[in-house]
Amino acid sequence: MKKYMRSSLFLFGTFTFSWVVIVTLHELGHAIAMWLTGGKVSRIEITPLSWSYTYYGTSPKYPFFTTASGAGIGILLAMIFLVLTWKLSSLYAVPFYFVGAGAFLQNGGYYMSDLLLHTGGDASSLVAHSAALRLPLLILSILILLPGLFLTIRLLPMIGISSKDSFMVRMLILSSGIVPYFMLSFFYAVVFNPSDIMLRLFAVFISLVLVFTLVIISTLFPKIEQQVLPQQLEQKNVLYAMSLGMLALVVPNFFT
Repeated sequence: MKKYMRSSLFLFGTFTFSWVVIVTLHELGHAIAMWLTGGKVSRIEITPLSWSYTYYGTSPKYPFFTTASGAGIGILLAMIFLVLTWKLSSLYAVPFYFVGAGAFLQNGGYYMSDLLLHTGGDASSLVAHSAALRLPLLILSILILLPGLFLTIRLLPMIGISSKDSFMVRMLILSSGIVPYFMLSFFYAVVFNPSDIMLRLFAVFISLVLVFTLVIISTLFPKIEQQVLPQQLEQKNVLYAMSLGMLALVVPNFFT
């Protein structure tokens, strides 16, 4: 039981840290696009448990490019983390590796949910330029998600999941490590932004779907996770990941 608790806490810290960094890189992607096209950015607002925004000081000269760059440039920036930590030779590299892996999951999922629920996000803005883009963007969101699933499954041995672990054990570790972030986001909405409650509840549901998908694929294709040698999680590794996660939840609030 102690082993599974360590895995869950390590994953929670890792996921929380990487998710906030990914959102920051996404917003930075919008900002870079504005700067590249001669525009101005007044500020970037990162709210770890709610929506984050990039506020423009001038109207975008190329709004389609600026909107698409959130995911596009954001993923490219996250790939730097992925390349630098690809070998996963140390548990200390795992949170930074997941920035790269999670960027595909976050941006692909963001586009897909926006297209399906019409939440007024980046994908909706792109479709506003042409309704014919809806289906291609939906297909693109799925294609973005696929490498994220592969890269995340490759990570499983590093968070204490072995090839011998059953379906239920995998579900337990992954759900207890990933879903709590979205539960926190839901409770944040209940207290500070009630109009956002249903969307946050939907995010909790999607996180469970993500966990189920990861478990199914990892069970059907065990060779993916065999690419990385498993390492024994120690208490110091858990404290390290949890510290990063807590910092990611707290620090952005001082700059908002």
